[in-house]
Amino acid sequence: MMSLKTLWRDDRRTPLEEPAVARARKSADGVDGSLRNQLECPIALDLFAGCGGMSLGLENASFRIIYANEINESAAATYARNFPMINLQVGDIREVNAK
Repeated sequence: MMSLKTLWRDDRRTPLEEPAVARARKSADGVDGSLRNQLECPIALDLFAGCGGMSLGLENASFRIIYANEINESAAATYARNFPMINLQVGDIREVNAK
């Protein structure tokens, strides 16, 4: 039986991944393709994130998730394993400081 980690990490590409050839190539203005894709992707926050189902859907729809919040520590641990590059805050959403 496959684990969720296998399904989520091995069977998908995040919208920021590109083939090595595209990453190596620079455009005429000196901005590489990877950076250009990051700048052009819509940005999302995943509040009440759970284990990351919404983040998976958002990534598959070419969103760039910049923040996630989850109060449940075991769900947050799963989220952190599935999305190690996303800024995850574990705690009550009412205590989040917008600054």
